[in-house]
Amino acid sequence: ASRGKYIVVMTDGVANYRSTPVCYDMNDASLNIAVGQSGASVARAPPWVRTNIGGTSDSLNKVSALNSTLARAGANGGEIYYWNGTAWILEQDTGANDVYGIDLFSSTLGFAVGRSGKIWKWNGATWTETNDFGSFDFRGVSFFNSTLAFAVGESGRIYSWNGATWSLYQDVGTANLYEVDIYSPALAFAVGTSGKIYSWNSTAWSESTDTGSNTHRDVAILGTTKAFTVSSNGRAYEWNGASWSSTALSSYELKGLHLVNSTLAY
Repeated sequence: ASRGKYIVVMTDGVANYRSTPVCYDMNDASLNIAVGQSGASVARAPPWVRTNIGGTSDSLNKVSALNSTLARAGANGGEIYYWNGTAWILEQDTGANDVYGIDLFSSTLGFAVGRSGKIWKWNGATWTETNDFGSFDFRGVSFFNSTLAFAVGESGRIYSWNGATWSLYQDVGTANLYEVDIYSPALAFAVGTSGKIYSWNSTAWSESTDTGSNTHRDVAILGTTKAFTVSSNGRAYEWNGASWSSTALSSYELKGLHLVNSTLAY
């Protein structure tokens, strides 16, 4: 039987490298991209080659790619960068609030979320602030389609997009949520502090498991019987459609995850 290949981002550098920058996130379309600290470092591959975006020392926190010429990355200081197929370029400075999460649904629809309850919408030309929900931070956002998206953040708050507006969908408790991924109208996961993994069944969010004192940093769903999270304790957690199990990968904190297919993940 074939063996899965898993290359997961660690706190001391991009995958397969031992270096100073912290890598925060990974994404793919026909690209494989990792982003992180130290002058907005971006790695493409494999093999992984790191380059720095000129003109900024801010960290890149999240990246979303639709194809080889359409990708966006959110950064500290409110900056959003775009990939034109050959280089990363500053697209827009949205202000002083850090951009922690970003997700593109199409060439004319995307959302970015960040510090101080900010949500920005992409219309194909510009990013516009659509909401300011106050003094808490959003950390992650994920689309299923143009009328269903979720955004997660501090204090267990999960917000939903209905195609027209954002509103608070559910408060699941005190855990800070770092990421969310939607696979279908009846399956999504949100992850965060205190070992919390929450699942969505098309009507409500509920606790799927509690893995202890660790923090889940990222989550990705491959199918109805396969999902993964990566965690601050250096472990990857796998969902088989019914329950979660874990595998120790590293002594370092794991921050980013991307599933390509059933036998390849980063």
